[in-house]
Amino acid sequence: MKKQEIEKIKELNQRAFLWLRKQSIKNMHSSFFVAASLEEYFAIIQEENRFLKIIQENYEKMDLDELSSFLRDFVYLAEETFEYYESCLQAKEGEMSKRDFAFLTETDAYALRLSGLLLTLEDVKAYLGYPEEFWHYIEPKISYRDHHQEAHHFFYLVNIKCDRDERVMDMHVGVPKIINLETALINIHEFRHAYDLYQLLGQTLPKQEQEYEVDAQEEEKNFVKKYVYQKLKDTKKKEE
Repeated sequence: MKKQEIEKIKELNQRAFLWLRKQSIKNMHSSFFVAASLEEYFAIIQEENRFLKIIQENYEKMDLDELSSFLRDFVYLAEETFEYYESCLQAKEGEMSKRDFAFLTETDAYALRLSGLLLTLEDVKAYLGYPEEFWHYIEPKISYRDHHQEAHHFFYLVNIKCDRDERVMDMHVGVPKIINLETALINIHEFRHAYDLYQLLGQTLPKQEQEYEVDAQEEEKNFVKKYVYQKLKDTKKKEE
């Protein structure tokens, strides 16, 4: 996926809107319906272009395989949306075409995926807010994996080393390089475990393993709610 191709998608969006507008003038069987449909479609086009502008401005920071995957789905949704409105204009007066998908403006799925393409390890650190002493301790003990190559045969985890009395003595963390929301959440999850264990160095674990797992899963949810959505909002404001 080359950067110039993103500009082409924006041009196709504009052409699609102009073509629908031209068709609506030819087929004014319901002026209110046509006006409402075009206004709705134009709002979707504007949102699509906002997404594309963010990609253009942050292109060099994104994993190209993940970006290509996102844009394939993004363009497919744009095509489905155009075909829906085209069928509405061709339908009989008062009839609405049926659809079985959500518009870009009706779902958070694409916004979350785009946010994931912008995330880095610095975002994970900023959200978690752990002290520098922890990162100095843990960084030499981290193995970063290529998620594209190793996701199917490598378990991301925190490997604990305990003494004879079951006291935590050391650890090693295996996480993927952050390329999307999924890999960012894995980092959140495993570093939450690592920090819990860091605070227990020299001690035995006071809780059952499942309790720590619940805490890490809750951290993932909070990361999405409190950080990821806000990052996308802040990015949109910068691009306006």
